[in-house]
This record gives sequence, C-alpha cells and structure tokens, in this order.
Amino acid sequence: MLYCTIGDQGKNQLALVCLNNMAQHLPTTEEVAAKNWSMYEGKVLRVNPDGSIPEDNPVIRVQSHIYTYGHRNAQGIAVGPTGDVYVAEHGDNSDDEVNRLVAGGNYGWPYVSGFIDDKAYQYYNWSAAENCNELTFNDVAPAPAGVTVQNETEFNATNFVPPIQTFYTVDKDFNFTEAAKTCGELISTCYPTVAPSSLRLYTSDVIPGWENNLFMTTLKAGKIFKIALDDNGTAVSGQPEELFRSENRYRDIAFSPDGNTVYRITDMAGPVQVMKEGPITATTTLWSPGALIAFKYVGGNSTTQ
Repeated sequence: MLYCTIGDQGKNQLALVCLNNMAQHLPTTEEVAAKNWSMYEGKVLRVNPDGSIPEDNPVIRVQSHIYTYGHRNAQGIAVGPTGDVYVAEHGDNSDDEVNRLVAGGNYGWPYVSGFIDDKAYQYYNWSAAENCNELTFNDVAPAPAGVTVQNETEFNATNFVPPIQTFYTVDKDFNFTEAAKTCGELISTCYPTVAPSSLRLYTSDVIPGWENNLFMTTLKAGKIFKIALDDNGTAVSGQPEELFRSENRYRDIAFSPDGNTVYRITDMAGPVQVMKEGPITATTTLWSPGALIAFKYVGGNSTTQ
C-alpha cells in the first residue's frame, strides 16, 4: 500500500485566514463516487498501487482513501520496527507531534494541538467570523470580536488518538509575544516548536543504541531527534535525543545500506535557531545551504561523528 500525507493547506490562518479548515471534514458517498477528493486536506491516505481505494480501509462516514484525519501538516512518515506507521507533523505555535497511526483515528486538528490538555493552544475559528475580511490575523493575541474560541477539552471525539510525543507542550500562561522578541522579524522561529520535516527508521545494528529508532529531521531547530520506541511500538521510551546540532535546516535523512553512513540534506534558505546559550535567536545565514552532508560512523558511542 501507498501511504501519503496531505496538509490542511494553511486554511484559517495567515493569507488564507477566511477559508474553512477541512481537516475534520469527511467526504460523502456522492463525492467519492464522483472522484471529488476536495475533502482529503489534513488527512493521511492509504492507497492501492493502482490508485484505487483498498477494500480494508476504515469506514469513516464512508469508505475512501482516508486512513486517518485531523492532521495539520504531516511531512514525515515512516514504517516502524513492528509494522506500525508513524508521522511527524507541524503543530501551530506549539505541539509539533509524532503520531502512531490507528486506522480511522482522529488526531484532533484544528480543535486540538498535541494533547487534550487546555494548555497553550486554543482553536480560533477565524473563517467563521462574519467580519473575517475586516480582521487582522494574529493567533497569539486574544481573539477579536467575531472570532469564536474553543478549548481543547470541548472536543470529545471518541476516536481521538493522542500523539506519542510532542515538541513542545507549554503551559497556558506561556507568553508567545514575549518569547518572539529575541527573534526579530523571524517571530515563529522563537516559538516552542521544531518544525519536523521527515521521519526515518534506522534498522541496522552497526551504531550502538540506534537500531529500530526513529530519526526526525527539523527545520528551524537545526537538529535531528533520535526517538526510541517501546517494545510494543505504541509509545516513546525515554526522552528524544538531540543529534547533529547545527545552523542548518534539515530537510531529510537517509542511511547507507551497511548502516555506517548518515546522509542529511539541507534547505537552500530559511530561518534557523542560532547555536548559543541563553534566549533563542534566529538567523537566515545557514552553514551548509542546499547540501548533502555525509557522516560516517567510525566506532565508539552513538554520538561519534
């Protein structure tokens, strides 16, 4: 089967603030019959090699290519050591997620970001405001008149599936405006997210402590996270480990067939956090823009580069 992710297309925010977010919307029988796939935004699809709908796909209102829904922007996808499928996806201003896919599962977006905990995230439904075209978008300030606000605990879907890891969940009183001051115009680079871009499973036993771990590249954080799974593959074991810190935006990662070499590819441009102690600052001057970087394991422990 082919699994693929489709983001929510940035609706209900920024330039598309007045467009309804479709991540929770599901197609009708008529739309599927007419091959109208407009409801596939914010979903993970499971597709036969010929493009048809698998007979054992979940029935979520109707049977379609949709395997799971309620996703914001899942860019990384990988099959784990026990056959489970995992995705790494961008949160809003907090709560980037790693999710284990469960057929028919609802992952909450845009009503939930991360866990249902009523912490820093609230759903601002800008697109429902009658005066939406007159409003100035700002999702870290109190919602203006006309914009409805919903707490995460108001979402009560019985098929909600929480993430197995977030980067990062912050408390309700977290001041995003204050946190962003040290990043200048690169505001979102200071928010408590890492911008995950890909996900890969390391299957070799060459590098100690790496076998059957997931590796998640990040854009604005300038690092790669090693994520260990428990024996069942249903949860993260311990805290993710940070590797290969740099002032680069990591787009993807791959491993050589013999397991000795780690390949990383970087973005040509964009903001990244500066490597220094103290408050977060940002730069657009990358160390290795548009590069393929190879690190060869030469022995020792798993941090040897």
